[in-house]
Amino acid sequence: MNREQHEWIRANVKGVLASDLVRMFNERFGESWSVNQARAYKKNHKLKSGIDCRYPKGSVPANKGKKVPKHKQSIATQFKKGKMPHNHLPIGSEVLSTDGYLRTKVAEPNKWKFTHKLIYQEHNGKIPEGYVVIFTDGNHLNVNIDNLVAVPRMVLLTMNRKGLFKEDTDLTKTGIKIAKVINRTYEIEKEIKVNK
Repeated sequence: MNREQHEWIRANVKGVLASDLVRMFNERFGESWSVNQARAYKKNHKLKSGIDCRYPKGSVPANKGKKVPKHKQSIATQFKKGKMPHNHLPIGSEVLSTDGYLRTKVAEPNKWKFTHKLIYQEHNGKIPEGYVVIFTDGNHLNVNIDNLVAVPRMVLLTMNRKGLFKEDTDLTKTGIKIAKVINRTYEIEKEIKVNK
């Protein structure tokens, strides 16, 4: 946009709707400017028309109390009662979530749970409060019970901070023990400081 066009917009923006401004601009300069471009330009250059297109508070909509005519209703595209959508998945289905974890459908209409948590609970009972289930080989798709361990959140935090997660299951399990020792040492040091 050249200087002449910019100055013309500044001179004509007051009291003119964006659609009218675009029409006038395109006629004057032989351009093919769009309404969205005009709005963006006005916003970027802090230009305002001064027109408030909002409905005043308390105004009554023109279609209040009117029914939608039959020919405009979308009955043909609505689901019939009891009909399942084409992408419906039955209970027990597994999907890969956007964050890379497997999820299993546990109830209708659309209740899902993380597969690794379900498998852990199936073998070990409820996950204790404040614990998380981790993958000892680091592979979120390996939901074998031998690869799942529940650890306190503080242990998980320490493992992440100290880089104790490894691709080898045995090394990760050793990392869990190291993290527990680090956390216990920190607790003891804290107790000593409090008792001094």
